[in-house]
Amino acid sequence: MTIRSSRRNLIDLTGLALSLYLAFVMGFRMPNLWSANYYLPSLQDGFHRRMVVGTLLYPLGDWRFRYATAAALSIMILCALLSAILISAWRGDRRQRLLVCLFLLGPAGGFLFHEIGYLDLLLYLIAIALIAFTGNGWLSSGLLAGTVFVHEVAAFAIMPLVIACRFLADQDLRKAARSAAICTVTVAFYLAVNRTAEDAVVRTFVRVLASKADFIPRFDFWKSVYLQDNTHNFWVITDMPALICAATLALLAGMAAADGQDRRIRALNFVACFGAGIAPLLIGFVGWDTSRWIFLSLCSSSTLLFCARVRPISYYLAYALITFFMLLLVPLDYFDGYSPRSRAPRSQVDFLSRELPRELRQLPSR
Repeated sequence: MTIRSSRRNLIDLTGLALSLYLAFVMGFRMPNLWSANYYLPSLQDGFHRRMVVGTLLYPLGDWRFRYATAAALSIMILCALLSAILISAWRGDRRQRLLVCLFLLGPAGGFLFHEIGYLDLLLYLIAIALIAFTGNGWLSSGLLAGTVFVHEVAAFAIMPLVIACRFLADQDLRKAARSAAICTVTVAFYLAVNRTAEDAVVRTFVRVLASKADFIPRFDFWKSVYLQDNTHNFWVITDMPALICAATLALLAGMAAADGQDRRIRALNFVACFGAGIAPLLIGFVGWDTSRWIFLSLCSSSTLLFCARVRPISYYLAYALITFFMLLLVPLDYFDGYSPRSRAPRSQVDFLSRELPRELRQLPSR
């Protein structure tokens, strides 16, 4: 390794570390009480929807009802995801490292830390692992299809993403079609067998939760998710500028993937990547949390740009312009009364000296 390359690596490492730190300052909070409920539903308790994590944690017994357990697992998942992102960036070229820095410095970087506790982060960790896994195609396709039992947003967020990234890597249409077919059949099976738990099962479990939890349970979680009280599940379009920006990034990912190939491959790459980037926004038609779906779309589009190994710098400039436009003018809405923190030096000192210790010390109120 030459002195020049060592200097470049040091600059890149400094940029990645600084970007990660600023994203942490902008969005970090401890997992909220809503997300703590994601780790509880299990097959043993009579639940089928979103049951994978709770089923795996069932042997913990009453420890699974403690906030510290959910918080520790959430932090571990976030750290594992960040490690996977940084390792992928370090193994990539300088433009891929630049893309990761831009992602962390943009609105998605802060929201990544703000989403701690939500299973979306676990899904993207699984997605990165499956994209990197180049072994048995049937096994990886089966694992990808099974993510719908972790959380149903996998059908929109990571299934199209992983299939598109694999297609970019090997240009094997037959393998991509096979993965898509397996995922489609699995999702259809999930929809066919997925029923809300019986009222008695939910109410019995909620009573157990209320008696054993060391935090205030979010009963509205169980009412909304498992008793089908979805009267407020509609898409109120309040973030149209951010939606347009997310759709534009998906279009950018499709155009980048279609660069430099023959006509047929260009068309297939564009459709696969644009579809994977735009798919998370479709969740908005069946649920709320518009900013969350925008965040998932930003994650997918950024991953596709990373995997496409784009050479023209114009794509990165366009990505930077869009992300910083969102950061400055149309920031993502945070949950529970939070908002993106300023990155000014005084705000950083205030966060590190006051807000962060308070976050780590106190149970969240929601």
